[in-house]
Amino acid sequence: MRAKNENERIACRYMLWLFVLLLASAAASANDRPLSITGATMGTTYSVKIGTASPGLDPLSGVVTENGRSSIDVLHELIDERLAEIDQRMSTYKVDSEVTIFNSSKSEDWFPVSAETATVVNRALEISAQTNGAFDITVGPLVRLWNFGAGSKANPTVPTGTEIERTQSQTGYSNLDVRLEPPALRKRIPTLEIDLSGIGKGYAVDQIASLLETHRISDYLVEIGGEIRVSGQPAHRSGQANWSLGIEAPRSDTRSVSQVLALTNQAMASSGDYRNFFEVDGVRYSHTIDPRTGRPVQHQFAASTILASDCATADALATAILVMGPNAMEFCNSNGVPALLFERTADLRSISFNSHTSDVFPVDQLRSLSESTAPDFAHILAASIIVIGIAIVGMGIGVIFRNRCIKGSCGGMEGLTDEHGRPLCEGCSNPSPECTNDPTLQQQQPAN
Repeated sequence: MRAKNENERIACRYMLWLFVLLLASAAASANDRPLSITGATMGTTYSVKIGTASPGLDPLSGVVTENGRSSIDVLHELIDERLAEIDQRMSTYKVDSEVTIFNSSKSEDWFPVSAETATVVNRALEISAQTNGAFDITVGPLVRLWNFGAGSKANPTVPTGTEIERTQSQTGYSNLDVRLEPPALRKRIPTLEIDLSGIGKGYAVDQIASLLETHRISDYLVEIGGEIRVSGQPAHRSGQANWSLGIEAPRSDTRSVSQVLALTNQAMASSGDYRNFFEVDGVRYSHTIDPRTGRPVQHQFAASTILASDCATADALATAILVMGPNAMEFCNSNGVPALLFERTADLRSISFNSHTSDVFPVDQLRSLSESTAPDFAHILAASIIVIGIAIVGMGIGVIFRNRCIKGSCGGMEGLTDEHGRPLCEGCSNPSPECTNDPTLQQQQPAN
């Protein structure tokens, strides 16, 4: 009898440890989430997520550390340093940035800049030519004329036709030259300015992606001010082959996700006219300025989401395609641009919209929010194992401390009675003595 009880206790302990291991495994699966680094840059915020697609491997093993610092702290510092370097060159807010100094100069001679700034300007001019001027980094004076950007007034007014024409004469991408070797910029008119905010954030995303890959990180998501680039996978769990990216609904009254796009090894950028605008005499004027007319766009297209292999291109095209409006889809289909456009279905105040996709947009990877947030079987199973595991561990600990094993009889029903006050465990084919409180039955229990 004593040997049997000892064997039962050993068996109980083995079962307890088995469930502890199962619980730990389930918890590890549930906590299998990308590492996250966040910060501020370029007047907005950034987020970097490092995927854990290789089970058992440290995704930061390629980051060299010293003096006891953690890999993630070192990587965070490297990211901040790289973003600060880009901002110092291309910011229009820093008085000593390359762009600010160039804008302040009235010289029409070649102005030396870094190779990085020249590269970004060169790409911007290529996209300007491709979009027939719908994207233009010299549009800054028109943006200010329409009371958007830095120094905007509380009660804006609509500029006159003469003011628009005069200001427009100070802009135009054809008035800007760039050379890559040696890197320099040149103005054709002395008052010309450039603003790289329509392509700079996308470029910065690409540079942080390159930084991660330098440190052998291939599973990542980089986001700066809503411009995104992803690579690899977020995690090794089933159903996590792609990153899930939310696409905002073009509504000015609230912030909500309209759809979710599953994406990997690609960049995504969006542009919209539904946040920054003003109204005069019932007419709405958006901050999205058409450089070709010098005026805010007035069509019914409210937002664009563009995919590309690099984020700088996606960033610039998102603006250009929103400017194009009704002609955008023809451009996208002719140039193989994956695009998702949102069009208002009624007047400018309407919160209803229709979506349109170009021929090469991956509609099979697009899901509604309800479909994307439905819990998958793996998550449900993991949660169930955790809950059940906690219960079993609790019972197991109690059994060990009381030096008894869990019995498979109806002993646990002794506190329950039927409508006549009789214990419910009387219906058990093998009632325990504790259930019936019958001394005779207790004596009849086999000794074995």
